[in-house]
Amino acid sequence: MPASGSGVGIFVAVRIRLIRLLIRQGQLTFDWADPTIALLVSRGIPIRGHNVFWGTGDTHVPTWLPAYSGSELEQKCWKRVDDVVGRYAGRLQHWDINNEMLHGNFFVEKTGNPQIRYEMFQKVKEKDPGVKLFLNDYGVINSGAMTQAYVHQAEEFLANGAPVDAIGAQGHFKSRPDPVLLKSRLDLLATAGLAIWVTEMTVAELDELERATGYEDALRVTFSHPALNEAGRRWRQLVFTDWRTNLSLHHGTTTPAGQEYDFRGFHGNYEIKVKFHGQVAATKTFSLTPGDGPMVVDIDMPNDVIVG
Repeated sequence: MPASGSGVGIFVAVRIRLIRLLIRQGQLTFDWADPTIALLVSRGIPIRGHNVFWGTGDTHVPTWLPAYSGSELEQKCWKRVDDVVGRYAGRLQHWDINNEMLHGNFFVEKTGNPQIRYEMFQKVKEKDPGVKLFLNDYGVINSGAMTQAYVHQAEEFLANGAPVDAIGAQGHFKSRPDPVLLKSRLDLLATAGLAIWVTEMTVAELDELERATGYEDALRVTFSHPALNEAGRRWRQLVFTDWRTNLSLHHGTTTPAGQEYDFRGFHGNYEIKVKFHGQVAATKTFSLTPGDGPMVVDIDMPNDVIVG
């Protein structure tokens, strides 16, 4: 079972992959990110930042960066924090700090500084104290090969003063996931004592029905975790409350045909129950589908119920 205070969630926030479009070193453009973030903030939609650094190798850093090393490269890192984290401070809820560190160690190798990965978390927290900072990696829940290593990494970072708030787990399944194995891996990750967010999810089944079942299995496992976090609560609020039509209609319009009630509803399957003196007198089911126009649903009732 997870340690006290930990939780599992699938992010429902919008994730923004902040890419610096560099014609040459020092020329940054934020033409895509700025209006997108401004729109999301104006609508009250929470945002994840992905990612500040990506340390798996030369292919995931700007083409000019590998020419630098040592203290010069460190200064380039801290300028990155100023340029990007500072620009959006106070507007993002999460940041993935140095992506996929189980699979590469570019910044430690190039700077020669074994502490730089911890310092990245510290620098980002200094620049934006309110944002939650994430480790983020793959191969830790779709496979068990690196799950324990990820726990050790989280513990290592915490022990070295890195202000890690949560573990990000990318869930890329090559086939329908095994719910029992998935839960066991999540429980193992939870022993680090940090909240767990499933930051990405794909199920690569060719058959559409099998793929859908795979997604359902994975969602059920993650959302049924004993310490459901805010992501799960938001999802339940949307699916079971905000995006459902739950009405109790008491006062209709009396017409020669009987009582009429008008309402607008979401697409989906409906069940209407007519009660008389607190008892169900009739039940009717119907569906609203995309493209339907105004619909009239007739329910046959005894006359004494209609006029009573």
